[in-house]
Amino acid sequence: MFRRGYISKGFQKAMSFSAAVALLGTAGIAQASLYNYTDLSPSGFAVPPGGYGNPEPLGGTTNGSQYVGDVLILNGHYPHPIIWNTNGTFNTDLYSSFSAHAVATTGGTQIGYSGNGESPTFDSHAILWKGTPGSFVDLHPVAFNPGQMSSANGLSLSGNHQVGFANGLGPSQNAFHAMLWNNTAASAIDLNPTGYVNTYANATTDTQQVGEGATVYNNHALLWTGTAASVNDLHPYGLAPNGSSQAQGLDAVHQVGYVNGLDAFPGQQHAYMWTSSSITGVDLNPTGFTYSEADGVFGNQEVGKGYSSLTGNQFHALLWNGASNAAIDLHLLLPANFQKSWATSIDGSGNVFGFAFDPSSGTHAIEWSVNSTPEPASLCLLGLGAGALMARRRGKQAMAGK
Repeated sequence: MFRRGYISKGFQKAMSFSAAVALLGTAGIAQASLYNYTDLSPSGFAVPPGGYGNPEPLGGTTNGSQYVGDVLILNGHYPHPIIWNTNGTFNTDLYSSFSAHAVATTGGTQIGYSGNGESPTFDSHAILWKGTPGSFVDLHPVAFNPGQMSSANGLSLSGNHQVGFANGLGPSQNAFHAMLWNNTAASAIDLNPTGYVNTYANATTDTQQVGEGATVYNNHALLWTGTAASVNDLHPYGLAPNGSSQAQGLDAVHQVGYVNGLDAFPGQQHAYMWTSSSITGVDLNPTGFTYSEADGVFGNQEVGKGYSSLTGNQFHALLWNGASNAAIDLHLLLPANFQKSWATSIDGSGNVFGFAFDPSSGTHAIEWSVNSTPEPASLCLLGLGAGALMARRRGKQAMAGK
């Protein structure tokens, strides 16, 4: 299933999308033409429409050579956590004896959660692998009551820190607490701050963590530096009481996610970026979009998804360069059989990873890679605003996600 699409095809498709052209502008199309797409889905696995069978490149290794996800083996009953290579070939099946899901990898470390029982009690537990089939570390906090659940959702680029959530601790045994690990269950740190309930950590570096937590009203985007007491509430000032926010990814400087309630339509969700405080927020929602969300960031580039009536109300993978008017619609590079797409992470070279959904064959893992030598048809448009982008594309940074 490994396929590579080149700029000529993507550019032709972009030219055919007149509604999207009007939405993002000619400069956006020229910028999109600086990318190739690659279908990373490994061969030999069931990929049914929807449901399981969805390889998920939520995190790449630091050298971008491997990806993780979960697939349903054709003759099996449980999803298998797998590692596969950039060229789409199968590498390692991490499956032991129960269903499990791998969601991120870096530097030989993989994280995720057991679907219904890597543990003897058949509860979902946060799991860490080191690339060895059938071998794993159960990260479920030892101080938590049996019969509760946990999940690892984010991994630092060094591989030494993991974040997620667990329940079974505190006044309410059913409340979820954001968690931070350092490779073992015994290292678990409860990040749940006083005054918050149902907190979740979604991404981490080796020094900071982001996520969300419920207060009296709705969820607030949160930033930690390793302890519950260090929490920094990123929720923008002035939102309506029913407004909410959530942080999904971070790098050493920025945090990204979304905010709900910024305008006259509280139900509309806007992609949002912070620089470590609530007063530094930048609304990334492209003009005309009714929904957007940022999930990954590195340097001055952010990735996520969004939709509007001009995209047929289908999600399109988006790339920003620090501002709402700098959005690039990466979906325009994909073949017409892909109905919708999401971008989840970006690496230090500006390569973007995510998914695309084909109704006939299911969800595919996708990489949008930087094209250093655009074809002549694309070059003729670069003067309309994309030239500066190519000059600074290399050397950007990436994150880890939910």
